[in-house]
Amino acid sequence: MIKKRLTGLILIVLSLGLLTGCSFRLPSSELRIDNIEGDIQCEFRIGNNAQFSKNKVMTDTVFDKEEFIELFNLRESYNPNYLKYHLDECSLKIDSREKPGEFEKIDRSEINIKVLYDGMEKDRYSSVSVFEYNSKLYFFVLCMGSRSKDDEIGYYYIELPEDMQEYWHPILEKVREDDKKSKEKDYGSFTTERTYTYDKKYYAECTVQSSGMILIEITTRNNIRVCSFKPCRASDFWGICWEYDNYNLWIQSSDTGCICYSFNGEEWERNKDAVMPDYIIRRHS
Repeated sequence: MIKKRLTGLILIVLSLGLLTGCSFRLPSSELRIDNIEGDIQCEFRIGNNAQFSKNKVMTDTVFDKEEFIELFNLRESYNPNYLKYHLDECSLKIDSREKPGEFEKIDRSEINIKVLYDGMEKDRYSSVSVFEYNSKLYFFVLCMGSRSKDDEIGYYYIELPEDMQEYWHPILEKVREDDKKSKEKDYGSFTTERTYTYDKKYYAECTVQSSGMILIEITTRNNIRVCSFKPCRASDFWGICWEYDNYNLWIQSSDTGCICYSFNGEEWERNKDAVMPDYIIRRHS
């Protein structure tokens, strides 16, 4: 009888929440971290969808376990089902319709912090992502899509408290620096991330397709797609690099070596006669 009354009470509370536009998150011991015993292993990932990336940053960066617990628990305390009715509680809104490219900018800044602990053979871990925008760190909390009111559409973030900003900023900056050094060592002049032409008029991005091929997309700075091509398999891909003073784009792979795509006035096409400048450094084997 007591169990039935308790179940009924919970249903009433949840129903009131739905009717009033509020939502409730029931406590979850699996989400919250109370303590981390013993040694921990830290992993960092950077860039778009960093939390799903397999590419770990090569770094010796460490941090205090209690600081991570506080960061993780704060992020888990934000309920998007509640926030969508309380948008004024969010610190930052980015509407790509008003500022093209701003969402992509903050999305590329993502750093995912993953901590493995207490019996790593059981694959026990916790992870949290932070984003940077105008030198401030944020949690991503909510996306209001096309079904929302027009003035509410956008991506919403909550700024980290000042004490967390002060602690995590230098740590994450070192992670970025180590990631940059590692990629320069592994890729030479080439990169696998978004890269701009010398005049910032165009940028190139590479993504892995379900077919296993690399897709190179070239876009204007106003986010108008110009062209795309698939130069090689993802497993062979070693990066892309623009020349310093023109629109020649070089693609490096273990299969084809370095090949060039040149701008013909409308799109980029393969240029078999191009000679790669000496200042472009191939990936180190």
